Amino acid sequence: MANILPFFVLAELDAAQFRDATAGSENRIEPRKIEAGPHKGKWAIPARVAGDPAHAGLKAAFAVMSEIAIDADEAWPATEG
Repeated sequence: MANILPFFVLAELDAAQFRDATAGSENRIEPRKIEAGPHKGKWAIPARVAGDPAHAGLKAAFAVMSEIAIDADEAWPATEG
């Protein structure tokens, strides 16, 4: 069964900029590299962070980004271990 969730998909440089902009914050944004699927190799952050008051200073950046529905189970397959 699919686990479709809204994300912002970022290039590596954009992911680093979000990481740096929130460095030192207890609410740091830590983009996660997409491991599989159509967006493999890109980076993702959950779209829900755009509504977090802790990230109000990034509102303009979020406003120009599009939410993309990603199957989280496909993008980050479970690893056996």
